[in-house]
Amino acid sequence: MCGICGIIDFKNNFGNDTIIRRMMQSIKHRGPDGEGFLIDNNLALGHVRLSIIDLSEKANQPMFSDDGNLIIIFNGEIYNYKEIKTELSPNYTFKTKSDTEVILNAYLKWGEDCLHKLNGMFSFVIYDKLRRTLFAARDRFGIKPFYYFHNSDYFIFGSEIKAILESNLVKAEINESMLYDFIIFNRTDHTAESCFNTIFNLRPGHKLRLNTKIGNINIEQWYFLPDVKREKNNFDFNKKTLIEKLNESIKLHLVSDVPVGSALSGGLDSSSIVALMRKQMPKGKPLYTFSAVYDKSWEKDETKYIEEFSKHINIETNYTQPNAKSLIADLDKLIYHQEEPFASASLFASWCVYNEAKNKNVKVLLNGQGADELFGYDYMAAFYFYELFRSFKIGQLFREIYLFNKKQFFGTKFTFKLFAFLLLPKFLKNKAIVNFQPIIAKDFFLKYKSRSNFFHTFFSTRTLNENVKNHLLHKLHHHLRVEDKNSMTFSVEGRVPYLEYKLVEFALNIPSELKVKNGEVKYILKQAMQDLLPEKIAKRNDKIGYETPMDKWLREPAFIALIDELLKLQKQPMQKYLDIAYINNKWEKHKTGKENNGEVVWKYVYLTKWYNAFFI
Repeated sequence: MCGICGIIDFKNNFGNDTIIRRMMQSIKHRGPDGEGFLIDNNLALGHVRLSIIDLSEKANQPMFSDDGNLIIIFNGEIYNYKEIKTELSPNYTFKTKSDTEVILNAYLKWGEDCLHKLNGMFSFVIYDKLRRTLFAARDRFGIKPFYYFHNSDYFIFGSEIKAILESNLVKAEINESMLYDFIIFNRTDHTAESCFNTIFNLRPGHKLRLNTKIGNINIEQWYFLPDVKREKNNFDFNKKTLIEKLNESIKLHLVSDVPVGSALSGGLDSSSIVALMRKQMPKGKPLYTFSAVYDKSWEKDETKYIEEFSKHINIETNYTQPNAKSLIADLDKLIYHQEEPFASASLFASWCVYNEAKNKNVKVLLNGQGADELFGYDYMAAFYFYELFRSFKIGQLFREIYLFNKKQFFGTKFTFKLFAFLLLPKFLKNKAIVNFQPIIAKDFFLKYKSRSNFFHTFFSTRTLNENVKNHLLHKLHHHLRVEDKNSMTFSVEGRVPYLEYKLVEFALNIPSELKVKNGEVKYILKQAMQDLLPEKIAKRNDKIGYETPMDKWLREPAFIALIDELLKLQKQPMQKYLDIAYINNKWEKHKTGKENNGEVVWKYVYLTKWYNAFFI
């Protein structure tokens, strides 16, 4: 796990290493264990290293092929690198024990088709000196980032946007269409555009070729999620296969030359990961978990579940307790490292978890990201209801609605509203989707309301599994960005076992009626894991995840002082985009306790500070 960056000047050769070193320094948190760079004619490549596999200096990057022609810089982990290495060994020599060298030799043997051999998370660049070409690729689901800028003069790339900005060749400007999507839909990362004008991300499962002499660029998709099929409703087969796939994924994700731990929220997803890790790790070997907890009086605090799980299994539990004071202290740093907006303070919980892991010298954490997209957020039950409705299974529909309403603790109101929305005719859906929200400046809304089709695509599904696929394609990337930036801020590698691609391809087509059954979402996952988890966790129906008591925090004296000060500014950085008078009104009602308007207030604070961090 590392950070990569580079720059190609199509008109001039580099005379010194000033720019590339500056770019590398901006992402040094991603790779504190080593660094290296290469300058060749008009190209400069930079790498900062976080040592996870093969800790020796021989595995430093940039790394050269035996003949010196190919050069690779790589961010990520290839979990099946030993198997690929065995396949390559009869024809290729290896000087290191690293997965980086495996990619390089795999590219020599199979060319771009080597991507289909790789099982892991990655973004990498391979430079061919003789052909003067650059090849870049990103993993199937976009776990590892790759941002780039391209015009007639330069191609500039990096693991983070700040590396590109640090070149001083790209001006930071707001991408208004993406900002609109964030304000209206709470969504970023759903297209190739970023929230910064002219800076793009290479989409998940895509590859890029560049002629480094003249700048011609070609981008193609190399990985496609399989089509959704109607599989047989065979409970025993699906349960057995799911357990096998989960175990295989955990085995892969435990590959490391440094200690591996896990984030633990107390819910089904992360508890399942930890239970499977404990099962596979040698007896006596410590398993470190890291959890964010709060005041036990808060209804969404998960301490009781974490404690129940800790009694059930031999783990070393580490706690961190985020609070309003620590959030204010870290807020500017959090915004700087995230680079793009996020709609609630919930990301601060995982921020604190990775910080605690760093404090305990644990460099790798597995987490439960992706399970919701595969097996169902609570509200995704609405798509199953719609599927039953379209199939004229009215008796089963009413039974599932009744049981869902009876068993769920949070989110039922939104789920039923979403189901009602899905029943609307298309013209009413379109009208309801792009609906004016008072927080947005009216002129800004009118300018962009007809340009965004994000939710049109997101909600145009007829079955639960079609919507699962849409979540994987259009929503997952938003959360993966947050996890990557949070973990790498603290030089910790975050791994996501639920997104091992063979597991994803299988789980995508588990029949809908096994994902939502008896009023429960994630039914098949609960059944698969019930023998390894305490009953209190295996049968939980109150999906929480990494939430924070945001409404309460914003009423703390330090936050009141901060927000009052921001709203008193004569020149409001976001006044072109937000209705400041509306926000002021909502804030006054929030801080006096008349209403809970945390989401509105947080969005204002985050965007104002985001503007100050990047665009002044």
